[in-house]
Amino acid sequence: MEIIKETFICFNGDILPNRDLFTLNNRSFQYGDGLFETMRTRGAQILFFEHHWKRLIDSMLVLQMDVNSLPEKAEIESVVSRLLHRNKYLKAARLRFTVYRNSGGFYAPTNDTVSYTIEATPLTEAKYELNTKGILVGLYDDIPIVPNALSSLKTCSALQYIMAAKYCKTKQYDDCILLNQDGYIVEGISSNIFLLIQDKLITPPIADGCTNGIMRGRVLEIANTLSIETIDNKHIEPKHLGNAEEVFLTNMVQGLKWVMGYKNKRYFNKKTREITHILNQNAGLNN
Repeated sequence: MEIIKETFICFNGDILPNRDLFTLNNRSFQYGDGLFETMRTRGAQILFFEHHWKRLIDSMLVLQMDVNSLPEKAEIESVVSRLLHRNKYLKAARLRFTVYRNSGGFYAPTNDTVSYTIEATPLTEAKYELNTKGILVGLYDDIPIVPNALSSLKTCSALQYIMAAKYCKTKQYDDCILLNQDGYIVEGISSNIFLLIQDKLITPPIADGCTNGIMRGRVLEIANTLSIETIDNKHIEPKHLGNAEEVFLTNMVQGLKWVMGYKNKRYFNKKTREITHILNQNAGLNN
């Protein structure tokens, strides 16, 4: 008989067995009234936590949630440390930190206080590793992204990305590039996108509807230290994929993911590899 290891989650600061805490009276389930941060850890440390915390608080303010009802940053770090030690996930782990408005009301909430959960999943690699086999991508425009005040936030409403992922699976792509209502490139299913064209590193502007990714910001910083010209304020059209020498996707857990091909176009990964190396240095993961 297979012995299943019991795992633990955090619910409002308590470390509990990973069992069903779900209730129907939950605004995240009922209305998608929540936010989440996907984070990476090593040991008991959350990588780039200052950036995650700022984005979370800024996003809560946009959604008019009661920021004061969330514990202080130091308390969250302490809870994460307890959670990782309890699960023995000290090599590396993926965290999902979800904050949602407490129950009450229908579309209009009766209060703006929040609850939170933290889930941890172990990772096999202690540092960011660039994929050795490049991925193939396609375009998804069946449900275009409409840029607005919420499009850059990581909310608990993800139906657009679920439908893109189903399309991706049907077409046997490894990932899909989503477009906005004007036909401009926005992002991947769970990642920001970068193109290297004539030694310039280009990524879609936030105004075009992409998520304001933490890794997106770190890559732009690294590119500047390498004296690579960066452009993050101009539209990117699908035709630009044909002009790129390199294309890669970014998120906090995977780091950089090298795209090998789009249609008949094939890409290299020299700069992608170099940026990954410096990312590990900056995160203290090379030792």
